Amino acid sequence: MKKNISVFSWDLTVDLQGGRIEELSYKETLILGVFQRVDGKVGSTHVCTPNYHSEGTKEYGLPIHGAPRNVVWEVKTDDSAYLSVYCNIPATDLYKADLYVEQIFELTKDSFKQTVIVENTKGETVPVNIAIHDYWATPGGWRGTKVNGIYIESEVIKDGQCKARKSNTIVFPDKRKFKLKLQDFSDLRLWSARNGKNELNEDFVCIEPIMTLGKNYFGSKQSMLKEGKALGASQEILVA
Repeated sequence: MKKNISVFSWDLTVDLQGGRIEELSYKETLILGVFQRVDGKVGSTHVCTPNYHSEGTKEYGLPIHGAPRNVVWEVKTDDSAYLSVYCNIPATDLYKADLYVEQIFELTKDSFKQTVIVENTKGETVPVNIAIHDYWATPGGWRGTKVNGIYIESEVIKDGQCKARKSNTIVFPDKRKFKLKLQDFSDLRLWSARNGKNELNEDFVCIEPIMTLGKNYFGSKQSMLKEGKALGASQEILVA
C-alpha cells in the first residue's frame, strides 16, 4: 500500500512496505526516486536503524541497514501536508529490546522535512544509530556534484563520506541546487550502486545523513538507548 501527500508544488509518495520514499518531487521535478540498480536490485530512500550498515550484524544478529526497511508500516496521521507512519520491531534473543520507530513527513511552502524517532519501549539498554538512505535523482549524471562547495565524485567512487553541517548545499551538474538542513546527523555517506564490472549507476547518487559513522560508536556509551527513552534526527530539503 502507498500513501501520497501533495501540496505547495510538492508531491510525496511513501510505500508502506519498508516505509520507503518512492517519490519526492517539486514542481514535477524528481528529487528522490526509485531506481533500477546496476547490481540488479531496486533502490529507494529508506530509514536505517538501529544500525546503519553491518555494525551489530554479528554481535546482535541485526540485518544490514536494520529491520524497519523490510516490514510493513502503519499510518498514524495523514493529511495533505503531513504524514506519520510507524512500525514496531520486536526484541530478539540477541537484541533484547522492543523498538518503536516513527517517520514524520511534512510539506511546507518552502521545504520537505522528514523526522525519524526511535523509542526503546521495553527491554534492555541497546545501541541505536539512525540514518536516512537518500536516493537523489541525477538524470544528467552525478559526476560534478558538489556538497558544500567540494566535488564528491572521488568519494562516491570509493564509497566514501564527509562531515555534515547543520545546513548543507548540494549542487548537481544540471544546475539543480538544494539546501539539506540536518538535525542530529553528523556525517554524510556518499555512494552509488556498482556491479561486478565496477560500473556505477549514473541516474542516482546516495547522499545519506547518518547520526554517526564513527568506528567505535555502535555499542559505545553515547549510542545506548535505555528502556522508555527515545532519540530522533531529521532532514529538511529546500529548493535553493
